[in-house]
Amino acid sequence: RRMSSPDIAPEGEVPTPQDLVDPTSSPSPLLTSESVSPSSEHPATAAFSADIESLVPAATIAQLLEAQASTYARFKEANHTLASFNEFSSLMYSTLTPEFDKHTKNLKEMKKDLDTVFRRIRNLQSVLKHKYPEAE
Repeated sequence: RRMSSPDIAPEGEVPTPQDLVDPTSSPSPLLTSESVSPSSEHPATAAFSADIESLVPAATIAQLLEAQASTYARFKEANHTLASFNEFSSLMYSTLTPEFDKHTKNLKEMKKDLDTVFRRIRNLQSVLKHKYPEAE
């Protein structure tokens, strides 16, 4: 038996364990007597499907599905948080980039000015050394 559209949660919705497991059903919602329709020609098929159904109790499957649903909800919340942070970061980046560029340009000009000042000081020191060698 294929899963019909009501068995599958719409995209973006978290399926609850109750959506997937009917507590009144057989132990395994994935493999029911309807899912494998044994004919009278294949009694081994009926026995095999009964054995498979008895391997995992419905309560265990319900717990697993509940854990999956809560994990999915946490991941969805984390994804939303990261998307919000990315949006905030993008806004702050676009706001601060021009200011950062202005500061960078200002620092480059200051470095150029300081290089010029230190070059003049070195030139003056050199001139003074040649003019007054005994001052050392």
